[in-house]
Amino acid sequence: MSENFKGTLFSAFRPLMRPLVRILVRNGVTFGEFAELLKRVFVESAQEIHRGKEARQSISRIAITTGLTKDEVGRLVNQTDAELEALAGRLSRVGRLLTGWHG
Repeated sequence: MSENFKGTLFSAFRPLMRPLVRILVRNGVTFGEFAELLKRVFVESAQEIHRGKEARQSISRIAITTGLTKDEVGRLVNQTDAELEALAGRLSRVGRLLTGWHG
């Protein structure tokens, strides 16, 4: 993908993200929580894209596609639903604590 196209894509994407990020910030979601969610969405999307092309799916291929490390992709791919729910609960409590502390 050319750098020019990426620039155009980012320019179009930014106004779409602004209202979503405002909702997240108003509700105490931190950048770290959002970044963790985006990592998961990137990995899931890369898996779907490779599955659709019938390409060999591997941690390395997904890491190259997403720009995440192989360790990070492996961690995300192998997370169970229970681990995801536990992480979401812990992050929400930390967010509420920090919001109350700084508010």
